[in-house]
Amino acid sequence: MGTAPQSVFHTAALSGGDWLIAAAVASSVLWVEELVNAAHRWARASSMSGR
Repeated sequence: MGTAPQSVFHTAALSGGDWLIAAAVASSVLWVEELVNAAHRWARASSMSGR
């Protein structure tokens, strides 16, 4: 194993800030979906309380 994977795949190292940005972008899909679900729950609860 004398060859580093970065030289084989022609990639560059990521800094800590780069990892934070990547994690934030990747998790944003989950956060948006949770907000949509919360809005649906809120709308359903408010429509049921009006009966």
